[in-house]
Amino acid sequence: MTIISWVVFFFIVLYAYLIFQIQTAWSTQNTDSTLPEELPFVSIIIAARNEEDNISKCLDSLDQSDYPSERFEVIVIDDMSTDQTTQVVQSHSGKNIKLFNLKDATKQGSKKQALAYAAEVANGEIWMYTDADCIVSPKWISKCVSTFSQKEHIKVILGPVSHDGNLSNYISIWQQLDLMGMMAVTNAGVTRHQYYIGNGANLSIRANLWDAVGYAVDTPHRFASGDDVTLVQKAADRDKESVYYLLDQKYIVNTEVQPDFTSLLRQRLRWTSKNSLQSSTSQRVVMSSIFLLCFLTLIMGFLSLINWHYCFLFLFLMGSKALIDTIYLSKIQAFFKTKISWFWMIILSPLHTLYVAVFGLLAIIPQRYSWKGRFVN
Repeated sequence: MTIISWVVFFFIVLYAYLIFQIQTAWSTQNTDSTLPEELPFVSIIIAARNEEDNISKCLDSLDQSDYPSERFEVIVIDDMSTDQTTQVVQSHSGKNIKLFNLKDATKQGSKKQALAYAAEVANGEIWMYTDADCIVSPKWISKCVSTFSQKEHIKVILGPVSHDGNLSNYISIWQQLDLMGMMAVTNAGVTRHQYYIGNGANLSIRANLWDAVGYAVDTPHRFASGDDVTLVQKAADRDKESVYYLLDQKYIVNTEVQPDFTSLLRQRLRWTSKNSLQSSTSQRVVMSSIFLLCFLTLIMGFLSLINWHYCFLFLFLMGSKALIDTIYLSKIQAFFKTKISWFWMIILSPLHTLYVAVFGLLAIIPQRYSWKGRFVN
């Protein structure tokens, strides 16, 4: 028991240290919104598949932008939808919306192919990516343009993503807590120039970056997900200083929560493929340490069913992680202006432990799942 106790203590201390490092990197920026005299033309790129229920709200939010409408275009790539996505986009009143169908360019349907097709038709100096189920703020484009103009060495801007205010049950609350945690991890890696991950719902690049690190529409890909991570990491490999995380409340993009457990499971299975794209030692250390702590907690839970002496170690792990997570997320949520109580943070911490342990294992096992009506290997 002594050796096991020391192992448990070591992983808790390590976890606390990692979370402290992530939290201290979280510093809200009050960025200058001054735009250049000559406004660059911006391409907003949206890859959409079976988004008839969501894309109209996304386009509506872009219509509310304070950036001059004649200085940006909205490029929607229909990723071979089987619903009414095309008709919804065509009926939208926005004058600067351009709709393209991926099947006109390739037989390979995927988000990566859709983004590659967008690269062939986009006219902007700056490309801003978001998803069809997202809503952007009126200053989203302006914040991006002003940041690029003031920081000329930057090639990539990452930004925070949050769920909308409809946190009505434990599934939606857990998703918001998990997403806030992931945003903080992403920010810490970029800010400290240690590792580079991203979220395609809020990602912007200078157009000339694609020529250096992009790919053709018919390029085969091993994983269905990870287009955002691959792009960011390739830019960082060229110049770490060229990747920037814009931690500004007016740059937040809001996205829908998954409505039920089945949808959530499919989404997270898709995300696990990104784990294979980890390219830095720092990222592997952070992710592996968190996984090992959660997996160790799961093991202690099973052992406590056999021998009650392990109950103390199990409860110590669960309680310590819940306390660390609650302190950590309480600071982060102030930025997102959510009001999730400590009660929910503590209660849902064991669910996060189970999630990390289980999906960490699933990440190394080939998966086949359905996402937006398409089976993916």
